[in-house]
Amino acid sequence: SPNEEVVKTVRRVGDRLSAAAARPEIKQKLNIPDKLRLEWEFNVVADKSVNAFCLPGGKVVVNTGILAVCDTEEG
Repeated sequence: SPNEEVVKTVRRVGDRLSAAAARPEIKQKLNIPDKLRLEWEFNVVADKSVNAFCLPGGKVVVNTGILAVCDTEEG
């Protein structure tokens, strides 16, 4: 997306998610091996569909259409 503010917001939320996923208790609950090191990458696509998805290795794509559903960063 060319909207830098949206990209910054998605990456800020992504940073919080990736930090949480690295916590030992979360890794244990999700059965994530300690040796696994994901290289998280959060990207935004200008698309009206309400969608987001994750690819192997920690690549995450968020469509701008989903942002209308999320009133705040916590959403």
